[in-house]
Amino acid sequence: MFMLPVWLEGARTTIAVSPFVALANDTERGYKEAGIECIQWRVGRQERAKLVIMSVEWAVSKDFMNYVAGLHLSEQLDRIVFDECHLVMTAAGFRDAMHKLKNLGLPVPLILLTATLPPTIVKEFEKALVIMRPMYIRGCTGRSNFSYPVERCDGAELNARVCEMVAESMKDLGGDERIVVFCRSVKKCEKLAEMLNCNMYHSRYQGKGAKLPSWMSGDHGGDECIGDGH
Repeated sequence: MFMLPVWLEGARTTIAVSPFVALANDTERGYKEAGIECIQWRVGRQERAKLVIMSVEWAVSKDFMNYVAGLHLSEQLDRIVFDECHLVMTAAGFRDAMHKLKNLGLPVPLILLTATLPPTIVKEFEKALVIMRPMYIRGCTGRSNFSYPVERCDGAELNARVCEMVAESMKDLGGDERIVVFCRSVKKCEKLAEMLNCNMYHSRYQGKGAKLPSWMSGDHGGDECIGDGH
């Protein structure tokens, strides 16, 4: 959604705010592979690009506010995009960043992207961000290639059943396919990763920077799965 505008003739800078460092890293990788001029902003960085990606923790910094103001004053800013904007409802830090950038009063479009904001909480979302007269563009979120079977089991049996399901899925796993197991807490993630003898990925895990590319490429030995606790 924010890749196409930077290809247009005369395109200036698009700023994309990402809620997670891993997502920002993956976005940067994808843009560079597509041949798009792209950088991740960090404190002290002054250079410009067609797409500037930043994680949400930097969006509230004074240095970044000065950077955005410089782009605007030099007429180089086209738009500000907030990816995964539904996190406003659950993550205070993301809401704070969106408020501060929105309140800069810059005369550029603010584009909020999400695939998981149901119509039932749209009004609550608008109230949380004090959004006036928004324009909504909706597409179908149905995915014909997805299915969601539900299986109930007692808490004591849950981890053992997950291990069984992973083992069953591994039998039919193709060379370019991966398995992800999502957990509701870091503690559960660590326990299950130990049982599965696999890599894990969560907000406090120090080795996540190297583990994710390893899992995506398949060059990770016997670790077939990442438990994700955050």
